[in-house]
Amino acid sequence: MGDLLTQDRDFGGLALGASRTSLLFLAVILVLVAREQILVTRHGVAAKGTEPAGGSRHAARASPTARAPSRHSAPA
Repeated sequence: MGDLLTQDRDFGGLALGASRTSLLFLAVILVLVAREQILVTRHGVAAKGTEPAGGSRHAARASPTARAPSRHSAPA
């Protein structure tokens, strides 16, 4: 990825140079770290091995309130 950004346009790159590319990568890393910090602050950190805060996706399928297939649907 860094090579694509730093290489000259004649060689298929974007010719941003090493300094601009490094600043771009730093900015991306800072944004991603800030995003994770915001999500942890908002939702907390679950203990290892516990289910996600929203519950298990599979539990919704097995719930008794799940909608039964329609009589008019084609057989599988």
